Amino acid sequence: MKQELLPEDLPENLVATETLFGILLLHQNHWAEAEEAFLRAVQRLDRYPYVLLFANPYMWLAHLYLQKGWQHQVRSLMAELFALYKMEQFGALLLREGYILEPILELMPNHTGARQILRLLCQYHKNNAVPIPHSTEFLTPREMEVLRLMACGARNHEIAETLFITVRTVKAHVSRILAKFDAKSRTHAISKAQQLGLI
Repeated sequence: MKQELLPEDLPENLVATETLFGILLLHQNHWAEAEEAFLRAVQRLDRYPYVLLFANPYMWLAHLYLQKGWQHQVRSLMAELFALYKMEQFGALLLREGYILEPILELMPNHTGARQILRLLCQYHKNNAVPIPHSTEFLTPREMEVLRLMACGARNHEIAETLFITVRTVKAHVSRILAKFDAKSRTHAISKAQQLGLI
């Protein structure tokens, strides 16, 4: 007699559970435990590749490595993901990973699949950009998030923690925001954004 699988025993549920558990641990700054959860999910994914439709522990493990500054490990992990799962054909699966995706793919400028997905992201940013009144400039959705946090008085490391990005990425966003507002300081950019009704 064939034993019936319970929902919690299905491979996609096991991978998704480990991935979500890892994300929770990452948000709680339990980095070692998060890494272990993501690695368990990746190992299960190797046996059941279709599960990538439900959860992508590779991306979250790469995000964790990026936060640690381990760029070589990020590139290696992403190269493995692209090689194993033909991500060039299934780039939309990566797009759902949201804010963690772009800084990871930017580490792979010579990879065809990464460039294709970055082009899709660029198109998304153009379609969802917020125009700055009386200017030809636009703010991306991420720049708007950073601007709102700046207006609340958040410092770079606080913005990084809130958005789960690196401080270096925050600094890049802040620099672009200042340039787009032709502002000399954060306070000046915030003041201009408030005057224009953007925040």
